[in-house]
Amino acid sequence: ANGDGTWIPNHDIPAASPILIRLSLFSSTLAYFIYTPSQEEVQDFCEHLTAYSDALRSADWRLLSIVCWLIPRLPMASHSLARGLDSLRGAYAGSVDTVLKNLEKTLRTLAKPQESELFDRNLVLVNILRCPNLISPEGGTNPHFHMEHKFALLQMNEKVIRTPDISPRAAKAARELRMGVVAVLRTTYMNRAATRELTFNHLDLLKSFFDELRGVERSDVYLQEDAELVRMFTPIIEELLSYHPRRWTGGRIGRDPELHWCRWQDSPLAPGEEGGVDQD
Repeated sequence: ANGDGTWIPNHDIPAASPILIRLSLFSSTLAYFIYTPSQEEVQDFCEHLTAYSDALRSADWRLLSIVCWLIPRLPMASHSLARGLDSLRGAYAGSVDTVLKNLEKTLRTLAKPQESELFDRNLVLVNILRCPNLISPEGGTNPHFHMEHKFALLQMNEKVIRTPDISPRAAKAARELRMGVVAVLRTTYMNRAATRELTFNHLDLLKSFFDELRGVERSDVYLQEDAELVRMFTPIIEELLSYHPRRWTGGRIGRDPELHWCRWQDSPLAPGEEGGVDQD
C-alpha cells in the first residue's frame, strides 16, 4: 500500500488538530512521490486531498502551503520527488513568498475546468479561497506578510474572479476574499497614516495594482468587476489624501504624471517648511 496508514479517516478530520492534519498530509505526500502509485492509488490520494481541503477553513498556514504545493503537481508522481524534495521542504516551512508562488499556480490550475477530474476542483478551490490564513496568516502574527504580499494575493484573486465559466460558488468565495483583503489593506493604510509611517512607495503599490488590471482581457463582466474594485478602493484613497494633507508634500504627486491617478493637486511646500519634504 502507498502510505494508506498515514491518512486520517475523513469523518475524523473536523475534530483533528491542524498540526496532525498537516503531518498526515506531509507523510502521505512523501509516500506518494517515493513509490510509483497505481491509478487506483492516485485516485485515492486525490480523494483524501479533497477531504483534507475542508480543514483549510480553520487550519494553519503551513497546511495551506502543502496543499498549494501539491495541486499543480498532480497526478505526476514517481521519480519526481528527488527533484522536488527541496521545494516540498520549503512548502512545509511555509514562507510567505513560497506560499504565494504556489498559490498562484494552484488557483490557475483549479479555476480552469479539466477534461478529466481527479478530484472536486471546485470544492478545493472554494476551500482555499475561504481559508482565513489567506487574509491573516497565522492569526495575523506572521511578521513577513507585508503590504506587497496582500496586493499580490488580491491580484491573483482578481484573475480567479475573471476566469471564464467559473462556478458561482467559487466566484462568491473569491469576492468574499476580495472584501477581506481590501478591509485589511484599509486598516494597514490608515494605521500607517496615523503614525506618519506611510510613504509614497505605499501609494505606488496602489497604482501598480490598478496598472496590472489594465492588462486583463476586457468584457462587460470584467468591467463590472473593475467598477466594484474602484468603488471599494475610492474611500481608502480619499481618506488617505485627506489625512494630514501636509504630510503629502514635496510636490511629487502634483508634478509626477505617473501619480495623477490619485488626484492630489495640492501645492507643494517648500523644503524645510512644516510638514515639508524629508531631507534624508
